[in-house]
Amino acid sequence: MLPAAGLRGHRRRGRLPRRRHQPPRRHRDPAHPGPAPLQGAPGRRRRLLGVELPLRLLGRRRRHRERAGGRLPGRRQGPPRPPGPVRVRREDAAPGRRPARHPRGRRGPGPRLRGGRRADQAPAGRGGRLHRVRARAGARCSTRPRPVPVPIPFHGELGSLNPVVVTEAAAAERAEAIGSGLAGSMTLGVGQFCVKPGLVLAPSGAAGDALLKSLTDAVSDTDAGVLLDHRMRDNFVAGVAERAALPDVDSPVTPGAGGDHTVSAGFLTVPASRLAAKGEHDLLLEECFGPVTVVARYEDEAEVKAVLSRLPGNLTATVQLSEEEAAGQGRGAELLQELTPLAGRVLVNGWPTGVAVAPAQHHGGPYPATTSTSTSVGGTAIERWLRPVVYQNTPAALLPAELRDENPLGLPRRFNGVLER
Repeated sequence: MLPAAGLRGHRRRGRLPRRRHQPPRRHRDPAHPGPAPLQGAPGRRRRLLGVELPLRLLGRRRRHRERAGGRLPGRRQGPPRPPGPVRVRREDAAPGRRPARHPRGRRGPGPRLRGGRRADQAPAGRGGRLHRVRARAGARCSTRPRPVPVPIPFHGELGSLNPVVVTEAAAAERAEAIGSGLAGSMTLGVGQFCVKPGLVLAPSGAAGDALLKSLTDAVSDTDAGVLLDHRMRDNFVAGVAERAALPDVDSPVTPGAGGDHTVSAGFLTVPASRLAAKGEHDLLLEECFGPVTVVARYEDEAEVKAVLSRLPGNLTATVQLSEEEAAGQGRGAELLQELTPLAGRVLVNGWPTGVAVAPAQHHGGPYPATTSTSTSVGGTAIERWLRPVVYQNTPAALLPAELRDENPLGLPRRFNGVLER
């Protein structure tokens, strides 16, 4: 039921019958009498679109004005509401039991939205399992999230910048190869890989300039591509525009909209000193989903350390070394020690978008790269769905077949620390 004021308005416009609407009896199941009464609210109660509310929650218009400072919540000045009557669905409803519907929804097989469409014909984000009631009094109660009795373990990848450090010696030795390799990695899959290199620390000077020239040539030859949907495309276009507008940020190849449905690849450059301390350039240390990367030009090793110390957890961290540095000379080992705490996979002279499915693979990293220490790629990825259990002092006849001494299933396992096959 709608509040009394709403009912009077609907009846004046001829939208509701004069008598009070009652759900059909076939919706009532003696085995499932319906929602449990609300606790802590004694007195009479009224049903609001299938949700039982005490009358004191419905209140009068005067009370609504008092609570809202003289304004009626839910009107034009309030938050947006779903367009038209919606269906209210109880999470714990019995299987096969139809939830209560608004009287205006009885003309078709589903609840009606504005323009006479059913919920299953509505655009994305409207109709269906909307947990908001159009009535003002019920919106407050129906939008409260239902608590979960037992928390569900969650393995999620929440974002990763995947930094790359290019030493000055490596840039001087193979600038063209590093530039072209970076372009191929950051544009692979239109930059939608979770391990896309999003921040590159490259040296200033002639060696770094040669690297940027190679990167510019390779990215300029990349065709425009399509992102997963238009919302991601709009976020990408807006995100790169906001980053490019920051002070001292240049765009040798401007990323952005490539057409009505596509995006074009590009990259931004910025002095590394802008990222060494907290400020407005912190936006460049956040992942931008799409074919774009940020090249931070550093003057010395101190700026590299300062930037790396400000990075959150990542899926990958890459270092490009020269032949001598890879052989153990110079800062190669020191850089690896600085990058190891930042990521779950550390690469040397490679690119993170190549992920091999192998027993030694680890696709994960410190928070916020992932929310657990598990991997989602490789031989141990199944651990995300496993829960360890130990059977202690249990007779062999009661043990699962996998744990019995004779190993009837012939499974590879460790017995007293010794691998059995």
